[in-house]
Amino acid sequence: MRGTFLAAAAICAVVTGCAGPHVPFTHRHPPTARHREEVGDWRLQIRRDKFTGEIACRLFDRNHKAFFLGGAVAFRFHKDWNTGRAIYRLDGDAPRHWREDLPELIRIGAPFERGGIDNPGQGLVWIPFRRLEGANSIAIEARPDRAPVTFHFRGLKGLYQTAIDQGCTPDSRFVG
Repeated sequence: MRGTFLAAAAICAVVTGCAGPHVPFTHRHPPTARHREEVGDWRLQIRRDKFTGEIACRLFDRNHKAFFLGGAVAFRFHKDWNTGRAIYRLDGDAPRHWREDLPELIRIGAPFERGGIDNPGQGLVWIPFRRLEGANSIAIEARPDRAPVTFHFRGLKGLYQTAIDQGCTPDSRFVG
């Protein structure tokens, strides 16, 4: 009877994730130290594993429509949209095709192609962070048949520096 109970408890733990004090060897996540900060339109989350010291950083806008990853900022549109012909303007300057930034995106290792051959961008438009550092906003026309969408950078540069000061280097420590 006792063996049947333990076997049932083990199956319950494996299949449904239920775990109680009667189930031996339950998995517990290691404790993490968390740091959260918000400045302007942007948010920073840092998690540090207290045992291993590993760190993971997230830098994103308050609406979760833009995020920093791999030395670039990705701007999120509908995932089914092919954004291959997207055009952007920084602070109202001359329009620029995002593909003009491809050599730099490749050099810095930005993960700009995430989908299949028919829609490699998965609705994301990637811009190298270096191009955005001095700007206040970006207007992106993700598709020729859609109106441009404006994103603001209040807080981005400062939070990026905070992330670096907190140990989020190299940029590979950032997660999407």
